[in-house]
Amino acid sequence: MTIVSVSIHAKLQAGIIRVSHLIEQLQDESAYQFSEDQRGDVQAMITGVTEFKSKMQDFPDFSTQTPQQLKILRHDLRNHLNLIGGFAYVFISGLTGEIPSDKMEITEQIHRLSKSLITIVNKIA
Repeated sequence: MTIVSVSIHAKLQAGIIRVSHLIEQLQDESAYQFSEDQRGDVQAMITGVTEFKSKMQDFPDFSTQTPQQLKILRHDLRNHLNLIGGFAYVFISGLTGEIPSDKMEITEQIHRLSKSLITIVNKIA
């Protein structure tokens, strides 16, 4: 694996682990009961993270992939990250109702991280 592909792979792995932890914090309903729509949105983000992790496992070494395989990988990873970021935006914009400020901060972090991970995905050559 080249240094660049190791660096990109490591950044993506670390970023999605961080997003996953933030979603777990968001899902903690001890202080706040989510509405049915909000629970569905959190579940959609969890699905995005799970599918992202699965794709990363399918491509453990970017440097050995063909250009077509990398194109498919970039497309798939962006889809999952856009799903995560999109549902985070739904919370931020209040489309499913208000959430407490501590949950809003977590959601904003998820949204920012998903956008920065998309930037990293775009660097996969």
